[in-house]
Amino acid sequence: MVLWKSNLSISWKTQFFSTCVHGAVGAFLLIAPWAPENSMIWLPLLVVVVASWAKSQKNISKTKGVAVLVNGNKVQWKKNEWSIDKTPWRSRFGILLTMSALQGKPQKIHLWIARDAVSDENWRNLNQLLLQYPDI
Repeated sequence: MVLWKSNLSISWKTQFFSTCVHGAVGAFLLIAPWAPENSMIWLPLLVVVVASWAKSQKNISKTKGVAVLVNGNKVQWKKNEWSIDKTPWRSRFGILLTMSALQGKPQKIHLWIARDAVSDENWRNLNQLLLQYPDI
């Protein structure tokens, strides 16, 4: 039985937070007092920060789609069925679900459902349902 269903959108607040964190680390690398001969250290570090930021933005964009919470601590998302493994971590900004795949190859994922990625009514309903974990 379907307990909750929502179309997750891309969270601009999560994207902004990621950009701020990566920007702060990048700014620190640029502002730090590096000796001129140490450019072989800070330049690759800066490239890693930029690549990490790009991967972060891509992963945030991947959470877009329909998510369905069904009986038995199961979530249907991205054409797969997932089992919630741990008590969901909840904050006022979002909910982090730790899940494992029930079909196909064994896989564990963390799904961040940001508050601004769903409607207010869906957010309240999901919070109320997850308060009942593991008896969902």
